[in-house]
Amino acid sequence: MAKTEISGTMEGVLKDVDRLTRELQKVGKKAVQEGDWARTRVVIETATRIDRVRASLQSAGDELDELYDLVSAHLEGGPVGRSRRTTKRIPRGSKTAETAYWDPILKALDDMGGKAKTSEVLDRVYELMKSTLNEFDRQPVPSVPSQQRWRHTAQIVRNKMVKEGLIKKDSPRGVWEITDMGTRAAASGTVVPTKKAGPKKGAKKKR
Repeated sequence: MAKTEISGTMEGVLKDVDRLTRELQKVGKKAVQEGDWARTRVVIETATRIDRVRASLQSAGDELDELYDLVSAHLEGGPVGRSRRTTKRIPRGSKTAETAYWDPILKALDDMGGKAKTSEVLDRVYELMKSTLNEFDRQPVPSVPSQQRWRHTAQIVRNKMVKEGLIKKDSPRGVWEITDMGTRAAASGTVVPTKKAGPKKGAKKKR
């Protein structure tokens, strides 16, 4: 299958998901108008699940592009990265923390006019972070030897930023686009990921 066919297929799937979201919004609007709060809650829960699925599909599509490039390199006799068997798991805390990627990603998008292809954004992020990234960040990902770990981490962070409302979730596949909230955050120069509050260690649950 050609790369354009893969892209077209994934784009079609994402469009189907978006259509499903629009239909669900109609159901939710009607439920609110009729005061059907039980149905409204179900719609909200369903919408959250759809958002998660879309983010996963977007991430999978980006990884498919990376895998296509890897297979193409093999077919053309290009250099081969480390195999999964010979790549050791890195010590915990060795790679650069995910929180260090938030500001560079927003700045990269802001510098590029708010919207750009994944590869272009990542290239710009690298320029902003190359003095921060360490040897572990530059090692290949075991599952995708052609991809350095920092690029994989940046894409994971991007999905989290979508959930925070800093990056648009409905952009075309392979494109990252900043939101108005993201633009304001980029202007402030500091982005702090939202931490979900949980029970403190040792705290007893109330009965």
